[in-house]
Amino acid sequence: MSHAPSSASIMDELAQEEALLKEAMKTWVISDGTAGMVSQSLALVQAMGIPFKQVQIYPSPIYRLFPQLGAVPFMPISPRRSDRKLGPPWPDLVIACGKRMAGAALAIKRLNRGRTKLVHIQDPHINPRYFDAMVVPRHDALASAGHAHVIPSLGALNRLTPDVIAQEAQILSDRLGTIATPITGVMVGGTNRRYRPRRQDYEKFAADLVSYATSQGRFLVVATSRRTSKEGARILADALQSIPHRLWTGQDDGNPYPGLLGLATEMVVTSDSVNMMSEAAMTGHPLYSYELQPEEGRLALFHRQMQEGGYSKPFGTPFTSAPRKLDQTNDIAHQVMALLGR
Repeated sequence: MSHAPSSASIMDELAQEEALLKEAMKTWVISDGTAGMVSQSLALVQAMGIPFKQVQIYPSPIYRLFPQLGAVPFMPISPRRSDRKLGPPWPDLVIACGKRMAGAALAIKRLNRGRTKLVHIQDPHINPRYFDAMVVPRHDALASAGHAHVIPSLGALNRLTPDVIAQEAQILSDRLGTIATPITGVMVGGTNRRYRPRRQDYEKFAADLVSYATSQGRFLVVATSRRTSKEGARILADALQSIPHRLWTGQDDGNPYPGLLGLATEMVVTSDSVNMMSEAAMTGHPLYSYELQPEEGRLALFHRQMQEGGYSKPFGTPFTSAPRKLDQTNDIAHQVMALLGR
């Protein structure tokens, strides 16, 4: 015989929920909703193991250009809309990612009379003294500038864990049904701030994939992204018809990622995405980067660091020893906590 919960137990549960909510309000993860930025912030705060509240803020263009204005008296946090009324009680800690959110973080600290600590991911291109802890990719100059509160990272932080990958792999296996093995996973990016892949770039990529899969006896599971052009997706679809494969271009039940990371025994990732490369390197399987167009500057340095560290190889270059697994988020979270005195 079941018994209704007593009023005392209900009150205890409500008190616990209220206590958790109050604790969560002490840490804000702020963003404008950009997926890649949100993902890194959530990866860090979850690895830190502290309750938090997500707050969306939409800074004006001037804040994006000049984040240091957030420290100037009387400047608003966000001249545009926010998902909540911004005001006290202010948080003890703000975690943000990317230059566009740095100004809002500084404004919150100013309005809380300097009592809010700031953790920033990526280089906001302003004086690092504004922040209490920073996580900066090694391919940025700031990472090697000698600041004690700047923690270098290799690529991007991510929220994936071995358990999540294994669970998603089982779901993907059920969706795929009986297919040939071994599987090569292919993650396709595309247009970004540096370049727009041309038709011939996608044609070469498709031809190289077909040639590789044929010579190595691999089954390809290919997934495009929002940055892959419709023309690029069509070129891939036409070329792959000649070999065993599955192709996702946003149809049916969605993208197979991250289950593909667990199901494939190797990955090919286009070089335009630091996030996809960083996540794929978590598996410890062979990881190959493919340049739709030649990379330059900071991104070229990132790939060189990945290759020199033994995490990846350029497509077409075989591994001569076992690849290394990139698992850095928990270690970085411990370093951040130490800098915050927790």
